[in-house]
Amino acid sequence: MLPDFTITPLSGPAIYWEHLGMLDNPEYAARWQRRLKWYAQQGVLPEEDGGGPNGILVWTSEEYGVDEPEWRALAQRVIDAAAIRRARPAPSKKTAARPRNPERPRLAGPS
Repeated sequence: MLPDFTITPLSGPAIYWEHLGMLDNPEYAARWQRRLKWYAQQGVLPEEDGGGPNGILVWTSEEYGVDEPEWRALAQRVIDAAAIRRARPAPSKKTAARPRNPERPRLAGPS
């Protein structure tokens, strides 16, 4: 199973964010309940319960309409609680030139 979003902090457990857009559909709601239990079995627990050893679970839904201010507040709270890993280009490796072994003959290049 893949969450809708994963936030990977530099330290501490990952944050898994699910957006539940169809909770008014009974089959979808039942699948969510099964998925919630699955997360708990994996050690990923809800943010309001303090999270789990293998991750923190948060979710949003449209059950009562889109509540953008509340979703932003949730995002800010969760993101502020973790240092977010930012993709950085790998530093270029600088190596010193190897000294030439005077006892080893140089190979001749193509003629």
